[in-house]
Amino acid sequence: PPIAGARLGIGDVHAAAADDVWAVGTEAGVGGPPGRPGNPALAHWDGTAWTRVAPGFTVGSLSGIAGDAHGRAAWISGWNYQDQSRSTYLRRDGDGWTVVRGPAGGATAPYLNDVTAVPGTGGFWSAGMTSPVPAPPTEAYTERLDG
Repeated sequence: PPIAGARLGIGDVHAAAADDVWAVGTEAGVGGPPGRPGNPALAHWDGTAWTRVAPGFTVGSLSGIAGDAHGRAAWISGWNYQDQSRSTYLRRDGDGWTVVRGPAGGATAPYLNDVTAVPGTGGFWSAGMTSPVPAPPTEAYTERLDG
């Protein structure tokens, strides 16, 4: 079944079980003038229906989702338009999600495309680029997180 949303694009999906599926993406240009960045989108499938979940910031995108050692959704990579000083993640905190900022001193305005778990550790790697737009020229960007 579809996930409700205007101009919604899903970037990644993580299934821990038939009744525990998470989807991340972006709702393009909702609630602003033309050219405005989209809204981050987060939804959960409980085996019956999709439910939208507030992601903790309002302008930007969510792009990748990774599971923990037990297969449960644990980290989501994203981009927070309103604070581009460091990378932005969502970390699973029990039943909810908490916004976590990446390490200081990395790229300014990093745009993360994906996040993945490192097997046998609590760590994660993410990858993206140093800017959400191609000009000025952007470079590949990686980041390591300790779980």
